[in-house]
Amino acid sequence: MINKKLLFSVKESIPYIKKNVMYQWIGLICNVCSTACLCLIITKQDNYFT
Repeated sequence: MINKKLLFSVKESIPYIKKNVMYQWIGLICNVCSTACLCLIITKQDNYFT
């Protein structure tokens, strides 16, 4: 967790922290999507061989 006192003591860092959090959310969404696509590919391949 981010210490709010520390965050507001250096106000110039707020935009960088917001960008960092945004990129982490985008990365999380991309990981979920790529995992879902991989699962779909595996299940289609599994159905193809049976």
